Amino acid sequence: MTEHDIIEALRVKCAGDAFFDRAKLGPTWGGRGLRIMDAVSLRKSWARPCINGFEVKITRPDFLRDEKWPDYLDVCNRFYWACPKGLIKPDEIDKRCGLIWVNEKGIAHTRTAARYRQIEPPDGLLMYLIMTRLDNPYKGLVDNRTTLKDWLGGKRDDAELGRQVGGRMGKHIAELSSELESLRLNHKEYEETLKQFGIISPWQLAARLSEEPKALVIQALDHALRSLTRARKRLRGTSEQSDV
Repeated sequence: MTEHDIIEALRVKCAGDAFFDRAKLGPTWGGRGLRIMDAVSLRKSWARPCINGFEVKITRPDFLRDEKWPDYLDVCNRFYWACPKGLIKPDEIDKRCGLIWVNEKGIAHTRTAARYRQIEPPDGLLMYLIMTRLDNPYKGLVDNRTTLKDWLGGKRDDAELGRQVGGRMGKHIAELSSELESLRLNHKEYEETLKQFGIISPWQLAARLSEEPKALVIQALDHALRSLTRARKRLRGTSEQSDV
């Protein structure tokens, strides 16, 4: 398990807080002795704000020889050691500190809760975060890899989305093409039927109806009148035969 793995587990655990890795306690040009916490989270609360500081250890020797951790107590309300599960024992840490273990699945859980301490606002830390990190919380010294992983992950997601959309669009286009071909065949049959009745095209039929509505009505009335006249003659002939 690497330091990066621990930090990413902390990032997930602190979801909802503002989280920064490799947070400096002052400006870079401050000179020698500048402290850098492995990670910091800021609770988004006006009523009870809280700054959590994290020091990550992945080996026993690194933990045992660390002497700088007391410098972090003045800049965070809670201070935690974070390590692979079992690397640091609860009875090995100062009572002012907490302990977070990360298991083999990469899940962080609090083994020992850190006590909340009132502190003066850490101007150097806060100014550093405001001036250099708010535009990009992934700007840490070790987290460039995370930025690239997220970017590549996004590119893969975009590519997969493109493939899915392309496949769906291709299927939809094929269905539309088949429907269009069916409409073309139906239209051809429709034109052939119209030609049998002396109508070359539906557009010509529409033109004839719009240009000669009166003539068509007169023609229809004349046809109806002749039909009535023939029917009248047939009725008259039938009546004369019955009188005989």
